[in-house]
Amino acid sequence: MLKTIKSKILLPNILCDFDGVITDSVFPDLGTPIKDNIRKILEYRKLGHKIVIFTTRSWWEQDRINTFCIEQCGFEPDAIICGKPMGILVDDLAVDAINQDLIDGINDKVNRVNDRYDTAKKEGKPLLVKE
Repeated sequence: MLKTIKSKILLPNILCDFDGVITDSVFPDLGTPIKDNIRKILEYRKLGHKIVIFTTRSWWEQDRINTFCIEQCGFEPDAIICGKPMGILVDDLAVDAINQDLIDGINDKVNRVNDRYDTAKKEGKPLLVKE
């Protein structure tokens, strides 16, 4: 079902890669949490954003990733999406977790989403989302 967004502030999901963002691991190891990134991700969760892990790892590792996040990182992801195609991600809302401060990068993208909402509203083209 689609519904029109009425809220002024949109809270987009924060999609985080597992290897290299959540953990310093290289497949098949799980490694250790990247504490600075975890702290920043948790700040967004406190603001109401949903945290989604998006990884190239297989679905059979979903429970392992969930347990790692709960036990090692202090949070349970809202969703884990496995099977992301391996390659270089080109996206207008991407944040470089290595070379850009996550807080500034995510703030910039949240503002971009809200700007798109404002523009659509002014043009009489409401954004629709699945409920």
